[in-house]
Amino acid sequence: MKRVGISFLAVLFLYACAYQSELTKVNDIYKTTSRTFDSTEPEVYKPRCEQMSIVPIKTRLLYQDYYGTMITTDSSSLRASRGSFRWGITNPSPSSMAYFSAYVKPAVKYHYFRTYVYIDPGIKDTMVFLFRNNDREGEVLKRLSIEPGQIKVVDIDIEGVKKIFIGSELRINHGTGTKLIFGEPEFYNCR
Repeated sequence: MKRVGISFLAVLFLYACAYQSELTKVNDIYKTTSRTFDSTEPEVYKPRCEQMSIVPIKTRLLYQDYYGTMITTDSSSLRASRGSFRWGITNPSPSSMAYFSAYVKPAVKYHYFRTYVYIDPGIKDTMVFLFRNNDREGEVLKRLSIEPGQIKVVDIDIEGVKKIFIGSELRINHGTGTKLIFGEPEFYNCR
């Protein structure tokens, strides 16, 4: 009888170990398939200078659509995960390709460009945005990778640049881009 009891406990112990091993595998699979993205809080940003001369990009003089974007002050169109931007460039309707492109035009008057970039959590993968000098084939001034649901600040030195092309890489199976926002874009100079 003692042997049966010990055998039963040994089998139970082995079953428990095997169950724990399988549970660990399931947890590992879950962690890799359901990515946790960085906080939706904007990253810590330290301005280049204490005193600035700022020009918000709110008019068509400083902005030009390239593919399915608009400049707006409508807070419902500029709603991100943690509130709304006061003005910005966004897609007016959901984009089935999660693609974004527009121009901002500093016309050599400004030395820096700054904006907050947000992509909605419904997009299936990391998006890459390129900020290029003059046109979509121009020199890359900045490359930004951003996760769904994340907000990132961009601050670029643009001295001598007439026009900046902002465009995302076009990739298949990104999902629908309900909100792609460049919040509160502005040009500025240090004083």
